[in-house]
Amino acid sequence: MKLSTFSGGIMDRFTGVLGFLALIMPFGPAFAQAFEEDLARFEGNASVFTALTQNRVDTAAGTDSETEGRLGLEGGLAGEWVSGGNSALLDYSARVETSRNSDIGSGGDNSSITGLSRFAHADPSNPFEFNAGHTVRTVRNNTGFLIDPTNYDTQNIVNAGAGLRLTPGALTTVRVSADGARAYGDSDEGDTDSYTAKVNLERRLSQRSFGLVNGSRSWSDEGATEVTIDAYQVGYRSADDFGTFSIGGGVSEAETELPSGLVTESDGVTAFLTKDWVTTDWTTSFSYNRTLSDSAIDLVLNPQTPDDFSENVRLNEVVLSDRFDLRHTRRTLCDVCDFSVQVSGEIRESKESGETTHELGAGLDLGIQISNLQRLEFRYLWQAETEENASEVQEQVHRFNSRWVRQLAEFTTFAVEFNQAYLRSKRQRPDEEEFELRLVLTHGFSLIGQGR
Repeated sequence: MKLSTFSGGIMDRFTGVLGFLALIMPFGPAFAQAFEEDLARFEGNASVFTALTQNRVDTAAGTDSETEGRLGLEGGLAGEWVSGGNSALLDYSARVETSRNSDIGSGGDNSSITGLSRFAHADPSNPFEFNAGHTVRTVRNNTGFLIDPTNYDTQNIVNAGAGLRLTPGALTTVRVSADGARAYGDSDEGDTDSYTAKVNLERRLSQRSFGLVNGSRSWSDEGATEVTIDAYQVGYRSADDFGTFSIGGGVSEAETELPSGLVTESDGVTAFLTKDWVTTDWTTSFSYNRTLSDSAIDLVLNPQTPDDFSENVRLNEVVLSDRFDLRHTRRTLCDVCDFSVQVSGEIRESKESGETTHELGAGLDLGIQISNLQRLEFRYLWQAETEENASEVQEQVHRFNSRWVRQLAEFTTFAVEFNQAYLRSKRQRPDEEEFELRLVLTHGFSLIGQGR
């Protein structure tokens, strides 16, 4: 890549990010104060960073290594707003960087953005409800991992929906709704449309427990492939002083029309189980979901939340999935420590090919408050894919992140980060390693409004 082309491309990206941050940082607090009465929170930050990165790739001839210097900007913006029956949520983060290889003198640029925004109207005095939103996320095909997660594809989703809430009795609520979503990526090949129509019946059984009956029909159009899924479930949910509980099951039936005109049918038993335990010092949550779906229909059935921004697996086919997640967070592991751990697993069975994929994951976060102005943070993440009988790991990636943070002013911090990633594969691809030392200077703002 010519230097002039490289410089022009990255400068365009830097200019865009700088313009966004220059607009948000001075006017963000003023905007928040104007809506303080209904604002729950509004916060943002902007960072400049420099990093030194080394990549190692195992080859038949030995180990190839490259060292790069990086310079970049990153920022984030998040907020919640509630006014009567209206509510809004936004949570976005963006990063842009330029790099230069010290061995060959060439460079490149990279950028990423993830986040979501949601608006909803649900007034108890009005039976009509509607919602709209936007999501930008990273996705990967069902073909393994990348050493640098910022190199996964980016997908934008625009969604909207409306519903009508009926109360035929003092203890019964019926909600009829329809939702639609369009996903698009860097090329037209990944564009999908999906829709769902649902009927949900909820009956109060006691002060804190409810019985549920749900039915839905969903459609997706992924290029020349069309999928229709009918789902029916019954369930139960309850709450107490220590958390919530829900359980249910049902059946789903799918029909797939392939580009050749061939129509295939499949079905499966579905189920869900969730349990949360909440105390003043710790929280624990467990969930199990068995679903029959595809990636496009998931966009309208299971919208993302701000806490769910690991990369998503893109599956352009009907898949029967069994997934569990277990997470524990302890805010007072010791006098100056906080800690969280999570474990997940998923089995995906293709209804077209019959192939089965097993995926495992685990994570650990530890924070230590050294003093009022200094903090240490450690994170470990592990992801793995196994062969069909789950007896041997075919590919796995380990990520270690260490971070020291020093507060310079009320909303200004300086951080030193050391990041490591190890990719190990038994497939037809080499093992990889990445090491990065990063210096980050961050300034932000944070406002808590009266709406919280």
